[in-house]
Amino acid sequence: MPLQEFVFWLQNLHGLELVYAVALGIGIILPALSLLLGGLTDGLDFDFDLDLNGLPIGVLLPLKPMCILLFLLILGGLGLFLYGRISPEGSLVISSSVGYGAAIGLNLFVLRPMQHSAEQAAAIKAQDLVGCLGRVSTRIRPGAMGAVQISTNQGIVSYVAQLEPDASSLLDEGEMVEILAVNPQGTVLTVQAFPQEETVV
Repeated sequence: MPLQEFVFWLQNLHGLELVYAVALGIGIILPALSLLLGGLTDGLDFDFDLDLNGLPIGVLLPLKPMCILLFLLILGGLGLFLYGRISPEGSLVISSSVGYGAAIGLNLFVLRPMQHSAEQAAAIKAQDLVGCLGRVSTRIRPGAMGAVQISTNQGIVSYVAQLEPDASSLLDEGEMVEILAVNPQGTVLTVQAFPQEETVV
């Protein structure tokens, strides 16, 4: 049976060939599980952009799960293909180099542009909030951050909020505010107290 042959083949692997087989297995099984279970690797998504002479380190070290899995897939698949055809050292150098290059390409030309587009879309959407009203959900002190809740078509959304630089009085929970500006990332609102009309008796 194919399964028995596969188990027999796997039991006879050793050394570098076993490493290739494990890498290939991880590169195939984890994406399949992620599709079946829905976002299995989402919690492992991390990246960083420390600049080195103008080149972000995040490009040279593509640590996003998709990049790592692509590297393992190519390392294992190409490594098994080359193993026995060339020297073990040569198979390791070629398969790891091709896998590393593919991971950088995926990160640089696919994942990073997609992330940038998503951030731009979020920032543009947040810019539409300028002039809208919200309600303070976490006290906002001068020079400190608080939070504001805004009613949208999708429901109530919370944003980090701050006062104008020259503001001297705090805004307490429940007070109404007007959104004056949004930072370029679309994550922090600048607000001021919305004047309430006094009830005339």
